[in-house]
Amino acid sequence: MIIALVIVIALLLIALWISAMALWWRHEQGRIAPLQPRAVIRHLNKAARLGRRSLYSTMRYSKRAGRWGNRKVSNAFVAVFPKAKAAFTKKDMLTGLQHGPSSYFLASLSKRAKKKTKPSEDLSV
Repeated sequence: MIIALVIVIALLLIALWISAMALWWRHEQGRIAPLQPRAVIRHLNKAARLGRRSLYSTMRYSKRAGRWGNRKVSNAFVAVFPKAKAAFTKKDMLTGLQHGPSSYFLASLSKRAKKKTKPSEDLSV
């Protein structure tokens, strides 16, 4: 993910440098009027917005592609090793509780209490 970000930033910097050189060359040739600060700021804001949007969309689509790839690899693994299907099933820790999540919490407290109330062996023999 970081490598993709570095590549995108490098490409944006190269594009910025090329566009700055083209504007400078046109300005020296007298083909365009001098740059005005408001226009530059407006274009920089648009470029920053475009960069953010492209970064977020790249992250979104790369996550989607990763999930798709994981699904395909796990299906292929299960096809090769059918007994491993149980390892790929999603497990919910709260499954089978009669009284909702609070019963899970209370059950974990009662397990701790049972462990503490066990009589210790007398070693003073």
